[in-house]
Amino acid sequence: MGPDCGTSMIAGTPLAFANVIPEGNIGVIGASGTGIQELCSQIALAGEGITHAIGLGGRDLSREVSGISALTALEMLSTDAKSEVLAFVSKPPAEAVRLKIVNAMKATGKPTVALFLGYTPAVARDENVWFASSLDEAARLACLLSRVTARRNAIAPVSSGFICGLYTGGTLAAEAAGLLAGHLGVEADDTHHHGMMLDADGHQILDLGDDFYTVGRPHPMIDPTLRNLLIADLGAKPQVRVLLLDVVIGFGATADPAASLVSAWQKACAARF
Repeated sequence: MGPDCGTSMIAGTPLAFANVIPEGNIGVIGASGTGIQELCSQIALAGEGITHAIGLGGRDLSREVSGISALTALEMLSTDAKSEVLAFVSKPPAEAVRLKIVNAMKATGKPTVALFLGYTPAVARDENVWFASSLDEAARLACLLSRVTARRNAIAPVSSGFICGLYTGGTLAAEAAGLLAGHLGVEADDTHHHGMMLDADGHQILDLGDDFYTVGRPHPMIDPTLRNLLIADLGAKPQVRVLLLDVVIGFGATADPAASLVSAWQKACAARF
């Protein structure tokens, strides 16, 4: 807390002007007392909560004070495991101080929403920092990041494995192969031998609509039998952890592609589990 600070909530305990706010995973920092109150109230109205709301004093981001309390608060919340998302609000700052604070936000590595009143952001996001133009927008962004972070943390870790893509559409397979190749740091296959759009480090993306698979049999968008057999066979391949599929509907396609996919997937799961 800095000089001239009139609002803070530390671990649920209000200091001076404050409101009753649910506990959550958003750490709030503000060089603006009523800004903190409004931001926290909007967060609560959206169904989320806070860990702390640290007041800095309205002059903290001035050229003379140079963000001393802001830097201290960011350092504190960067090591607070419960503060998974940060939200920052400030009265109009000195430009040099604003840049210094943004760099400190980046250094936390945590998703951070920044609202500098009187400043029009040139970009919506800079690395892990999202810029807001109003208190309402700052609260909405903080709540969205809070939910995404909570959902991500709730996903149980899995052991390493492979991605298998079984596509009926060539363009969709090519797009998936290109995106996956980029994440793997490899080149997508440009020969596409037997419809293999990508085959790297155990990961495979296959175009089952390739001519190799349609000689003497209908296209898989018409008859999904071949793909369904390959899906069912994945039950015996526990190293495959992710299955990517496309479901193409419309005139000419099989009437109910989802139903046959469910049946094939159930067979794969029965074999594996």
